[in-house]
Amino acid sequence: MGVGGGGAGGGAVGVPAIGTATRLPLAAVLAVSAWWHPGAALAEDDRPRTVAVFPVELVDTSGEVARPGRDGQIAATTGELAALLEGTGKYRSVDLAPVRERLAAAGPLDRCGGCWLGLASDAGAEVAVVTVVHKVSTLISSMHVWVVEVADRRVVRDAAVSLRGDTDEAWRHAAEYLVRNALTNEDAGHPSLSSPFPGG
Repeated sequence: MGVGGGGAGGGAVGVPAIGTATRLPLAAVLAVSAWWHPGAALAEDDRPRTVAVFPVELVDTSGEVARPGRDGQIAATTGELAALLEGTGKYRSVDLAPVRERLAAAGPLDRCGGCWLGLASDAGAEVAVVTVVHKVSTLISSMHVWVVEVADRRVVRDAAVSLRGDTDEAWRHAAEYLVRNALTNEDAGHPSLSSPFPGG
């Protein structure tokens, strides 16, 4: 797995123009800068923070035939990300069922003007996690994850990793790597591992 390098310096969330791509709904794509807050993972009273883990979105620019079982792969990876974050003891996932219909109706969330922030807030989340996998080919893909403060739209952590293969196992390993080695690293000096969204 290769990790992309990124920049630092806080700021509000921006949305890129992705161009033509095959998308699966119920996820979000962001172009962001990152600012790591060492204590951001826990609330002031040390309780786990509530987090909305939005379903992974696939942006497929490969031109290849759609992979069978993709919906299951996305659901499994989304669940894996939520479980890994909860497993750190720093986050508690919220149920997105109350906003499910609005989430589906929003279409590609990278084009909804940040509507996912309202959805996360209405679901009771303090933090939103958005994930995108960009598939260039069966052998070359990348997974990007952003952790965003719902109240003030700040990115508190972001990371990206390259994939070698478009398999369930490759996606699962990428999610594990990002959560354990980047998204929940408490070292204040730990650099951002994000890279700009491909094409963003």
